[in-house]
Amino acid sequence: MTENITFDLNQLYSQIKEQGEREGVTDAEGYLSLVEDVVNEKVDVGELHSDQNIEQIIEDLRTKWTDYEKNLKIH
Repeated sequence: MTENITFDLNQLYSQIKEQGEREGVTDAEGYLSLVEDVVNEKVDVGELHSDQNIEQIIEDLRTKWTDYEKNLKIH
């Protein structure tokens, strides 16, 4: 029996954004590092699985840097 896992990139981005705000991440390098850390942590705890395209997920989240940066300017 396979487990049906629903993946929501926007939900994961929201978690990254919140964590980045708490940790004071304000530059692209810090954001990119945070993305990798959060995704790898999700894999480690089983919330994401290695059969999912982890590299694509990381790349998709990396492209959200401009959204993250815009959010910084609002706050």
